[in-house]
Amino acid sequence: MKLKSFCFGILILTLPALAPAQSTNNWLTIGAGKWEIGSNWSLGAPRVTQAFVRTSFTMLGGTAFIDAATVASNGLNSCMTVSNLIMSASGSGGVSLNLTNASTATPFRIRNTFSITGGFFSGVGVSNSVMQLDGLSGGIFAIDAFVTLYPSGAITGAAPVRIGNVHYGEMDIRGGTWLATGGARVGNLAGSLGTLSILDGSNTVSGLTVGTSAGATGTVSMTGGQLTSISSDNFIGFAGAGQMTVSGGTLLAANLTVGDLAGSRGTLTMSGGTNTISGQLFLGETATATGSVWVTGGEFVATNANFRIGRSGVGKMTVSNGTARLSSLTLGDQPGSRGLLTVVGGSTQSSGILTVGNAANATGTVLQTGGLFDIGLGVIGNSGVGEMTVSNGTFLAGSFGSFEIGRSAGGRGTLTIAGGTAVLSDYVVLSATALARRPARL
Repeated sequence: MKLKSFCFGILILTLPALAPAQSTNNWLTIGAGKWEIGSNWSLGAPRVTQAFVRTSFTMLGGTAFIDAATVASNGLNSCMTVSNLIMSASGSGGVSLNLTNASTATPFRIRNTFSITGGFFSGVGVSNSVMQLDGLSGGIFAIDAFVTLYPSGAITGAAPVRIGNVHYGEMDIRGGTWLATGGARVGNLAGSLGTLSILDGSNTVSGLTVGTSAGATGTVSMTGGQLTSISSDNFIGFAGAGQMTVSGGTLLAANLTVGDLAGSRGTLTMSGGTNTISGQLFLGETATATGSVWVTGGEFVATNANFRIGRSGVGKMTVSNGTARLSSLTLGDQPGSRGLLTVVGGSTQSSGILTVGNAANATGTVLQTGGLFDIGLGVIGNSGVGEMTVSNGTFLAGSFGSFEIGRSAGGRGTLTIAGGTAVLSDYVVLSATALARRPARL
């Protein structure tokens, strides 16, 4: 298996500091060298008793290799376990660590923190090997460089993962197994830029946050494999800007918020694959937050809880192709919110109730210009302002109950049928503030 070639900057390996005078072990070799060779290090082969293992370069850089020979020497020098590993590079230098054919029986283990900084010139590659990140003593896996996981490799552990922690960081998963029980953030601190690309493999995280802090930007691209995050909440655009695109594979997530805190912006685009949200789904959670969902292909399933488009902020969803299967659907949920659903093509099915303009001072809008939109029952203008216009396509409603236009005091609802086919199979309730224009068939 051919790995990416990286220049090597600063490599720091840290272990529990049993001997304070020997707390930092520095990599000495410029260019390529073997991890287990003592002469490559200021204190000999790395050991868990050292507080830090460090590789750092400013000009020429270097690369450390871990392979089957490193595993064989582990029985003599315990070099496969360290406390902290710090890799950094600046200027034209770079640092890299390649784990190749070290087998999966003996992991390369980092007990506390693993930090790599160096941008485009630095990286980590894992192939037919296991890197285990324990995250003890508040340790994290901070990536401000490139990390590539190849088929038959594994990166596992409880250390929280920060892809683009301070600067630019990228994690490229081409196969294998990624397990992050401490969760993962893509674009963490202000000014950071993080990218996660999933091409294949089995990937499990305990909570995924894309665009964590204000001023941070995170991007996730998934073209294959499986990504599972069902044990914690997930955010696309938490306080910063987050974007996730799924064009293939399988996405399984629990609660998902797209555009969470004030000023955040989140976008989820599904153009292929199977995408299932098993918990709550909110677009635009707080005032001034904006969340958008685009379904341009594949299958989108969110049938276990109410889907709120415009929770307290602005939410938008567009279906132009593929299939969206939903439970209850609310557009414009809380006061001041705005929710918009546009059905251009494909199939959108809601087995529960469609509520457009739920709360006072909330606004909800449905625009159907094509495709199929099938709901169980509906309320247009509950306590807020609700508007629905069908100009083409097929609209089916009332299979589970009535269709109400203007329900509560203060609610204003408008239904306009300008084209296409509309079938309301149960009775229609019009309030004094309701307006229905040319229903096709009641």
